[in-house]
Amino acid sequence: MLQLIRMLLRKGTTKSAEVIEATMAPPPSVNPNGDSYAEAEPEVPTEIAIEAPTISELTTINSAAVITPPPLPQVCEPREVDLYQPSEKETQFAEWLNERIIGQPKAIEALVGAYRAHLNPIRDLNKPICTLMFAGPSRVGKTLCAQRLAEYFHGRRDAYIKVDGGDYIDKANLTKLVGASAQWVGYQKPNEKLPEGVMDTSALLSSHNLITSRKGSSANVTIVLIDEIEKACTEFFQLFLSILDVANATMGNNQKVDYGQCIFIMTSNLGMDRVEKEMSRPIGLGATEPEVLNESRIGSLIDKCMKERFLPEFRNRIDALVVFSHLTSESMRKIVDVEITDLEKHLHSSLGERKFDLEIDASAREFVLSEALKSKGNVSNLKRVLNSHLSAPLGTGVINNAIGCGQTVSVTHKGGDRLSFTISGSSNAVTQSQPQETKEVIEARKLWEQATKDYNANLTDLAISNLQAAIAILQSTTGTHGLRLAQLYNRLGLYYSKKGDHTQEIAAYIRALSERRQATTADNVTELTELTTIYGNLGIIYNCIGQREKAREIFEEGMAHCRQYRDAYNGGGNVSYFLFRYSQVDSSKLQELFEFAVSSKTKP
Repeated sequence: MLQLIRMLLRKGTTKSAEVIEATMAPPPSVNPNGDSYAEAEPEVPTEIAIEAPTISELTTINSAAVITPPPLPQVCEPREVDLYQPSEKETQFAEWLNERIIGQPKAIEALVGAYRAHLNPIRDLNKPICTLMFAGPSRVGKTLCAQRLAEYFHGRRDAYIKVDGGDYIDKANLTKLVGASAQWVGYQKPNEKLPEGVMDTSALLSSHNLITSRKGSSANVTIVLIDEIEKACTEFFQLFLSILDVANATMGNNQKVDYGQCIFIMTSNLGMDRVEKEMSRPIGLGATEPEVLNESRIGSLIDKCMKERFLPEFRNRIDALVVFSHLTSESMRKIVDVEITDLEKHLHSSLGERKFDLEIDASAREFVLSEALKSKGNVSNLKRVLNSHLSAPLGTGVINNAIGCGQTVSVTHKGGDRLSFTISGSSNAVTQSQPQETKEVIEARKLWEQATKDYNANLTDLAISNLQAAIAILQSTTGTHGLRLAQLYNRLGLYYSKKGDHTQEIAAYIRALSERRQATTADNVTELTELTTIYGNLGIIYNCIGQREKAREIFEEGMAHCRQYRDAYNGGGNVSYFLFRYSQVDSSKLQELFEFAVSSKTKP
């Protein structure tokens, strides 16, 4: 029946009654004897027209047997899509930058392009994420762009690797970037692992530093700032030709480093001497006014200088060249607001329980701006004004307990050459009498801070000299300075290790150990957490010079100290660093050290 209906529907023709009867008639009956019953002669059939049933009738006849065909898919009409439109993430990133980078729209556009490349899932992983060149006058925000990019990705403005081009005027210093070869002093073995969070001083561009520079962030991107690149030697550029092209380089210990997740930002003041010369040159016969150069003219001068300084193959590896412009007074006004906002955040993050609220009105902001713009001031001058008129006075108020926790400091300008401060609200902090630092201690602290800056600038001899001067000042004064002296001697040993002077390094660590051990009690053991670090440094240097028994003796003494003050450390301090160093010297102690780390809640 169903077959007939389908055939009728498909062909749409008529069938005779004979065909229908022959198709639908039952077979002839059979009697018990096996013969067929005699049937009457059939009448002559007449053809009748059978009308094809409708769909509704078919459904009524046998709804279970009828299958309704699925609807046809909707045909999508072709439409044009603007794929150049930024994504939502890019828009949010651009808005974030606009609040923090003032007066440089081209730089913001370049940084957004770098962020877009980072998000792109089909980008070439055999090349760095992006390579940018920032050129223009000093103190207009070139380095700040790299710091803001690091802040966005990793939450900290110092979460990046900085390479100073001026440090590589001599090609012999290139070992600081890639590490020394096996036959040179400072060679680091490929399997030698450094503690987590400690930068590798033997090779600045090592894989370890690419991760460590992120400051614990989970974002898989590293910011590399190459500052004043025009000062570097020719071999410096030859090294970066490979890095910027195929995103890899070989260190001195033959380890391969992948830079596929790096954003390189190069800064340069190249051509600015020509720009200043052009701007100071009068134009025309008898002219007295200097020429005012537009941005296109400044850009062409800088581009010409770059072609003279950099080889074509190096320039071709740069994704974008951004020429920074001079900051206007309106831009400086916005920068004042940004810097004050950063100062308020710094107050809340650094003071902890002693934090207070800061309110700076419009008159105070205008005073800061006017002081910064004196003598063609720039951002650098603005920072000096903020420090002398805001940071320093507020810090003095905290030291003298004039400003307490929870209070509000209102800042205004009532005339003259200084700001006015008004403190309101009650202090929630418990005021404690703290001994004031003497003039000698303050001088020693300043020398220590200067030594740190010198060391970071690779001025090791000057750093050592400043540390020794600070130690001499503390030793000549009365009072207990064991904790400070221990820190200074430990830092002195670190500086000597960079020079490779093991004798002086060991002497400094021994003196640091003596000073810190005498000052150690259960109350102050976690105050500076230096003792475990000193034990680890001294033990590892003994092991490096071949005095393994002496190294084991030092580590055993340090282990006894860790057990004695287990509760005071409570898994903190630098205990994990000490245990790691001990395991490097004596692998047979690994199980014991691991069990101690677990029992002390210290990360193994």
